Amino acid sequence: MNTYLDLFLNEYESAGTRKNYGSTITAMLNYIGKDIHNIEKIDLVEYKSTLKNLASATQAQKINCVKSYLRFLYDNDILDSNVAEKLSAPRVENKPKDALTVDEAISLMGYGNKRERAIIAVFLNTGVRVQELIDMKLNDFLECPTEMVLKTKRGKYRRIYLNNDTIVLIKEYLKVRKEGCDNLFVSNQGTPLSEENLNGSWKKLASKAGVHKHVTNHSFRSTYVTTIAREHGILMAQMAVNHANIATTKLYVRGMEDDVKNVIKGLKVC
Repeated sequence: MNTYLDLFLNEYESAGTRKNYGSTITAMLNYIGKDIHNIEKIDLVEYKSTLKNLASATQAQKINCVKSYLRFLYDNDILDSNVAEKLSAPRVENKPKDALTVDEAISLMGYGNKRERAIIAVFLNTGVRVQELIDMKLNDFLECPTEMVLKTKRGKYRRIYLNNDTIVLIKEYLKVRKEGCDNLFVSNQGTPLSEENLNGSWKKLASKAGVHKHVTNHSFRSTYVTTIAREHGILMAQMAVNHANIATTKLYVRGMEDDVKNVIKGLKVC
């Protein structure tokens, strides 16, 4: 990793963000194959064309990452001009996704091992982001199983609460947990988990459980938000996942069209 990239990535608290941004920028630099001082806008346009087969959200994320990097270099007088200033990111098309119901999520647990069952329980109980779950520490759980303080992707902290069922499943997992690092959940080799491996686990469990949906780490967060919103309202859901803007919370809510229809049909006008 080059020095400039190191400086840029050190601006971010989240290990997940540093990893994703680092791989994106490295891929861009490898594709263009020029010294950072010699990159022109046409090089970036050609790089952008290689992303066209990706989802619009993924394209936008990568382009905005590259723009942030080059703006950082310009702002710190490493580059004389910001060649990415007018590079446009594609419009994100939020296509409706299959909603994973609580029953479906629980059915996956029935086919999982002790670690997978405990992780799904934590997702459904707290709605944590996958990187927050990966970063959970064993000692934090052992000191206070009912409450844990997590560092969010923006470097802030929030408190989560674990119910008894989740605590029992975690304790069952700890009986077979491999030693190796201080994370609560670890791989079979005792190393930190990865988002990719977890996503692969859910795909296998969905197949075994007969759940014909695209299940990812994020699916459980959407299930959590939808459950809170349905039972306690969107404002409570916003507070539960610590969203600064309620519009963000609304993006997570799935499968409530029938709820809205029933409410409207039940209104009395005379």
